[in-house]
Amino acid sequence: MAEEKNPPRIFAAENESTWQWTIEEAVKEVEGILVVPIVADFESAMELIQKLIDLKVDIAIIDGNLSEGHHDGEEGVSMVSLIKKLAPDIKIIGYSAYGKPLEEAGADIVIDKINYEELAPTILRLMAE
Repeated sequence: MAEEKNPPRIFAAENESTWQWTIEEAVKEVEGILVVPIVADFESAMELIQKLIDLKVDIAIIDGNLSEGHHDGEEGVSMVSLIKKLAPDIKIIGYSAYGKPLEEAGADIVIDKINYEELAPTILRLMAE
């Protein structure tokens, strides 16, 4: 009898409702996926990072800018760095126009938001690793 796998768990940190919807639609394409609640801002995302381990998250999708008025990608960089420190087994997709800093902070893969159609195949590829 084959071993039953738990559904992959995805966490997404995104503050803009349009991009939250885009992420939700993209991950729906991945059969059997469980999306952990998408957070609305940087502060709540930072509070949730410690819980990602308990939630057994497999992949975190992290935007670079998570608060109104921030446009330098530093918030996403902080989150990526902290996730890599606290939970190095969680795969990270940087989902932002500020890809290079997210990659340097430890994101496994970076996707520019305009390439949202790459989310589902990227999730599948990361889950296969």
